[in-house]
Amino acid sequence: GVDMFITKFNATGTALLGSTFLGGIGTDGANLAMIHNYGDQARGEVIVAASGDILFASSSNSTDFPTNATSFQAALMGMQDAVLGRFSSSLSALQWSTYLGGFNNDAGLSIKANSTESKVYVAGGTMSANFPVTTSAYKSTFGGDTDGWIASFDYPTGNFVASTFNGTSAYDQNFFVALDADDDVYVFGQTKGAYPTTAGLWGVPNSAQFIHKLNPNLQQSKMSTVFGNGSKTTINISPTALMVDMCKSVYISGWGGNVNLEGNTNGMPVTPDAEDSLTDGSDFYFLVLDGSWKFPEYASFFGGPGAEHVDGGTSRFSPEGVIHQAVCAGCGGQSTFPA
Repeated sequence: GVDMFITKFNATGTALLGSTFLGGIGTDGANLAMIHNYGDQARGEVIVAASGDILFASSSNSTDFPTNATSFQAALMGMQDAVLGRFSSSLSALQWSTYLGGFNNDAGLSIKANSTESKVYVAGGTMSANFPVTTSAYKSTFGGDTDGWIASFDYPTGNFVASTFNGTSAYDQNFFVALDADDDVYVFGQTKGAYPTTAGLWGVPNSAQFIHKLNPNLQQSKMSTVFGNGSKTTINISPTALMVDMCKSVYISGWGGNVNLEGNTNGMPVTPDAEDSLTDGSDFYFLVLDGSWKFPEYASFFGGPGAEHVDGGTSRFSPEGVIHQAVCAGCGGQSTFPA
């Protein structure tokens, strides 16, 4: 099958500090089941916590993915499950790991640690009506088709703490999770349904991308909005990054257009100071939503006449608000990407 690997270099890239395979007899690190965008097979996330520990979230259909004696879920439940865990800084010890899923398909797409490194939050998508959620959750029952999910685990031990669905009776999926300074939980994803929104906030009604904020115990929705071009039946962008800064402004990026399996970037909102206020329908899209969610601080397209995209899509914003964006450009011999 396919294995994951995690590799650590020194700051100058001149020395290998640690490297390991991770997986079982099947396919690990490739999402073969929960595919809605071009390149979704190549999703998952690896982060480095402040302590230096290395956290991962991904997907697996291996029946023997490495778990430990105290794992919340020690066995594969469905055709594909989410997997998550924590390595030591040197990658020499797997501190804990677990499957997470139900009887159908599940994918783990994003992971973050809270400010005190007492909890780990992970998010993704599920087609399993019996995906494990807590009874006091914000949404404790499966909506239908595909739902987003968010779960929290104890950072030191990997013990399960809480989880919730989020979504509608149509297709919904979380691609990224982020936390603010109060450890409130944010997810960024796609929807084909009437996603619940909070009155009085900025947004573009009937759109197919959502941002949702919940409290740390995943029991209460604090704010939610949708944005795009007002066509909820067709997604506009494939999500590639999410961050919340110290002022609780929300940063997102994504791409859409003719490389994707549906939709385009036409008609998405931009601000007067946009780097590029025009789109050919196949561009990157960047949005910064202010901390009150009452207005966009910045919104812009980025791209050239070609079809820029990402195969998969895990990129980063720095804490200073700079985006570090992976791009597939120059496809078909074109040299039209802004450089």
